[in-house]
Amino acid sequence: MSYTGDFDKNSEQNRIDSIQAKFLHEDLEEDELKYQTALKHCQKSNTTFWDGEYEVLGDNVLIRGKKKFNLKLVQPNFQNWELWNTCPYRVYQNGLGNCGLIASLAAISIHEGLIESLFRDFKINDYGVYQVKLCVDGEWENFIIDDWMPSTKKNLKGVMSKSEFGQNLLWAALIEKAIAKLYNGYANLEFFNSTTALRTTTGAPVKPFQINDFRGKTNQLWEMLMKSRVIEINVPKDCDICVSALKPSYQKLQYHTWISIHRVNSRNPCVPEEIMFCEPIYESSEDISLPPGDYMIYVSNFFESFKKDERNVVIHSSIPISAKLESWSPEVLVDVYQRIMGEKGKETLEQRERDVSIKKYLGDNFVMVMAENYTDDKYLHVHTFCSKVKTSWLSRGDVYNHNYGDVIPPRSRQILITMCRNEYSTQKGFPMAIDYYLSDENVTVLGMLNRASHIPSLRPTDYIHQIAKID
Repeated sequence: MSYTGDFDKNSEQNRIDSIQAKFLHEDLEEDELKYQTALKHCQKSNTTFWDGEYEVLGDNVLIRGKKKFNLKLVQPNFQNWELWNTCPYRVYQNGLGNCGLIASLAAISIHEGLIESLFRDFKINDYGVYQVKLCVDGEWENFIIDDWMPSTKKNLKGVMSKSEFGQNLLWAALIEKAIAKLYNGYANLEFFNSTTALRTTTGAPVKPFQINDFRGKTNQLWEMLMKSRVIEINVPKDCDICVSALKPSYQKLQYHTWISIHRVNSRNPCVPEEIMFCEPIYESSEDISLPPGDYMIYVSNFFESFKKDERNVVIHSSIPISAKLESWSPEVLVDVYQRIMGEKGKETLEQRERDVSIKKYLGDNFVMVMAENYTDDKYLHVHTFCSKVKTSWLSRGDVYNHNYGDVIPPRSRQILITMCRNEYSTQKGFPMAIDYYLSDENVTVLGMLNRASHIPSLRPTDYIHQIAKID
């Protein structure tokens, strides 16, 4: 990862933009010309936009049981409307039988950044010219639409959204209008599939579940939903990708998200093969070149890999690739982290011993330390003393408790500590001292603390620090 000195968000954003531009659809210039032409015509003639491409005969009739209603497009008075405001789940069905779409719009209503990314301009347009981006068959396409909405007898029938203060919002109706244009009319949105709606608005792979299969098994369903954090991708030919991770509740990019990408055999995807990338990222990863094959992308909280933290993951790829969500166990990371240590870690002992190895994998903004005990009958005691940790995230302990004692059994290895530096830190390096010795004792003493195998103690969910046998 190329990061030195102070973090420049503008230059990093420019880098991400250049990556996106390299991968974007070729028709963008044509879309922009079409948008500007429509807007300038409306400005010159002082009229609102009417989308001449939207001529759908099937929208003339709305059928409800045995009743038929004439469905017309009208332009509401948007004087007191806003395009967007905070509206968690305040999305309502209003006459069209498209509850699957409504549910999907309600689901994304808490993600302002995601919704904003769908609009060319995230504000009311005085001339009613809007450009909305949708994901169609894995590729993003722009749709230029007007703000004429479906109605019967002067009553609006399209989706409604309101802010927390009851103000009418336009964002959901515009997305619905764009999807209606994609699917040739509002009439074709009846019984709309929520899986398709989510995939169209987020570009993310969607895995449906039948709730009836989990009646009385709420914990099992919740566990399955929370475990679906690994992304399986198939690369048909040589491809460059760039991965970004966003924690939506913070409405900003997180700087301690660990990304691991490794090749898998499609017949046994649970077993990692060649590791292509494995380190924490800032706003985005570096460009990663992937040969043809199947890969798994693991996304985890850097310092608490067991914790179920939400992330929106964005994959920019130089060619279209297929992706889907799969369940995973964080225990897989034990093998991944220890293997990357074996490949990229450097020996810290001045004179490599036959029975003991202590390796350090150091990046610009992180460090990982692993100890290996190659003896057949001795315990390896390792004491790690870290300093200047106030601007770092730690995988165990905290800024007030950053000395560690570990006992590693014969023919075993363990990752002792990982640290990732805070984005605003100007500190260089990760100062630490490591003492070790071999003993018959299976517990150790660190300062005035009680004798134990690990100080501080390790939880079963501290997967990254689990001890693994050496083959």
